Amino acid sequence: MHIATPSGFDIYSTDGGANWRSELVPLPAGRRVKTISVVLDPGGTAHFAVSAVVHGPQNASTERASRGYWELLYVRRNPDGAWTSAENVLRGRPEWAEPANDDDVLADSVRIMADDQRNLHVTWHGTAKDRIYGNDYAYYAFRAADGAGGWRDTWEAPQMLVPADPARGIKHSFAPSLAVDGDLAVALAFYDVFDGKRWAGFDSVARIVRHGRLDGPPIPVAQWVRGSIDAHRPEAALATRFPAIAPRLYHAADRRVWLDVLQTLIPMGFPEAPNLIVYQRVDLSPWLSGSSHGGDKVATAPSQVPAPVPAASAERPADGTVLFTMGDILAFLPNLISRFRH
Repeated sequence: MHIATPSGFDIYSTDGGANWRSELVPLPAGRRVKTISVVLDPGGTAHFAVSAVVHGPQNASTERASRGYWELLYVRRNPDGAWTSAENVLRGRPEWAEPANDDDVLADSVRIMADDQRNLHVTWHGTAKDRIYGNDYAYYAFRAADGAGGWRDTWEAPQMLVPADPARGIKHSFAPSLAVDGDLAVALAFYDVFDGKRWAGFDSVARIVRHGRLDGPPIPVAQWVRGSIDAHRPEAALATRFPAIAPRLYHAADRRVWLDVLQTLIPMGFPEAPNLIVYQRVDLSPWLSGSSHGGDKVATAPSQVPAPVPAASAERPADGTVLFTMGDILAFLPNLISRFRH
């Protein structure tokens, strides 16, 4: 059992939680943890992904570069407790290298998962494209297991999860969450939605990843902001923020496959209204059983869009099924406190 703390410690137990120890996750000199994620693979190896601050940004601004550089590091701990040296997941990618000017090259909000074949999946958001703090895009990268108990030498090239789409008002994207199912992965990210020059809120989409490659178009999850624009009802907008998905897909007895989402919804038309904490289930079966569809545009044809099903009407997971990690739940506490204050 391993817990990665925000300060960069690995708190671990080798006896089922009866006793605990802690060690700092070894990082190169001059780095400090911004965000950290850990997963234990089927072979007992603990894998850590770290957003590591190297420097800056200085007087951070979303309007201009402010000389910041944060690396995306990977380190693992073998079942015998031995650590490997930290490595830069984005090494050799010029757009993610430390800038020589005032640009911001920041990798943050990391998640790592290992699938049943021990392949590694990492998501994060970062500024390699626009190179300004807060002007992020969500990314995914893959590292295959070698079949002999180890992993291939390099991570595959980053893939942008939500490309900008001016026609749909889609700009920057943030904080991708990650789930695995067999050797398949699902990433969920939320993103800016604009109505012309007016920022209208956030929507979210999921992406299916097969064998390390994006497969099919973005799958609509939260689309209430775009829907309010199309319906000319801005007061009806519900903006999703920092959605988290359960680390495993749920397979129901009727063969449907569900994505479980925990998210904050913000009523954009009612500034004084409390934020809502909402659990949503999305049926991924049409996307997993059908053939691949190309392109990065959000699917909008009625025959392609699986309607979200209220949790009460969907089959309940079996008792003892873990849907969300404690970290996911704790992330929603500030919104819960704000709601009760109202």
